[in-house]
Amino acid sequence: MRQGQPRPDLFQASFRVDGDTEQCGNVLRDILDLIQEAGAAGLPRVGVFPRGVTAIDHHVVEVSVGRTQ
Repeated sequence: MRQGQPRPDLFQASFRVDGDTEQCGNVLRDILDLIQEAGAAGLPRVGVFPRGVTAIDHHVVEVSVGRTQ
């Protein structure tokens, strides 16, 4: 048995970003910087979904890193 810190195969998260598109871009940049610093294996998948009835009042950001199988 190998001892040490476990390494997850998959990380998935969803964030709500209040504010305009520029704020959402800042959050995306921070998330991608963290993924790069962590040295995550594989390419991240990121989805951005604007939400609002008559005007966009927030964005939902979905992030997935790692193996999905």
